[in-house]
Amino acid sequence: MQGDRADVGALEIKINKAIDSSPDLRDKKELINQFIESLKMLGYEDLSINTKVAKVSIVGAGMASATGVASKMFEALAMAGINIRMISTSEIRVTVLISEKDGVRAMNAVHDAFNLAD
Repeated sequence: MQGDRADVGALEIKINKAIDSSPDLRDKKELINQFIESLKMLGYEDLSINTKVAKVSIVGAGMASATGVASKMFEALAMAGINIRMISTSEIRVTVLISEKDGVRAMNAVHDAFNLAD
């Protein structure tokens, strides 16, 4: 702090919105535009969109009572050198958002971690 002036860091809030990979590009662009306008009305000033992402999920009813399932997935992705951009969970599902280019490697890493047959 210099005098009566304090340096204040920027606050970054990330909101992720999945948009179905609809074959109609006009629908996708319209959804994106509506989303951007909604955020602007809420006061967001800087918006960026990344469409080069992939989602990888593990799903199973037994996950609710099993421990370590998510950490096993995260470890498999880390060992494969795959950066997780976002994590979403429920009682029976763990989903990660990753770079599109890593999609197949991520799927294979998770597949191997859980010893799933080909």
